[in-house]
Amino acid sequence: SAAETRELLEVARRGDLVLRENYMFPQHAQHAFVRTLLADGTIGELRTLSSTFTVPPRPAGDFRHRTELGGGSLLDNGGYPVHVARLFLGDDLEVAGAVLRRPQGCEVDVAGSALLCRPADGATAQAVFGMDHFYRADYHLLGSAGSIEVPHAFAPTEHH
Repeated sequence: SAAETRELLEVARRGDLVLRENYMFPQHAQHAFVRTLLADGTIGELRTLSSTFTVPPRPAGDFRHRTELGGGSLLDNGGYPVHVARLFLGDDLEVAGAVLRRPQGCEVDVAGSALLCRPADGATAQAVFGMDHFYRADYHLLGSAGSIEVPHAFAPTEHH
């Protein structure tokens, strides 16, 4: 709830701690394999990352459509592609541009996109998220000598 979130933030402030959401998907072996490929130089120097997490529309009464419950695509879906960017490009990313789409009469955002940049070398990440789209959960790494595409990035199928 919003009250619990405020309480957690206050505990973190008092203790000089960082508060983060935990994501399970990075623990899947496919992402460790991608890290190995990057470390081995398989695609050369990583230049660009693009990641998408979109889901089909939910019913109007779904909690994702309620502001007081932390609804909206940024909070529900947006963290996944941003987390992928941080996973492979590091934490030192700056927001170069961002947009949220909030249809008239809707109390939450239903989609968005962000362009992130690593100042040290100009590597970029594009994060796309939404909850009124076709289902997509993937990322693509583009390097100086090749690329890697990872489908089913956030909820691998039983055969992955």
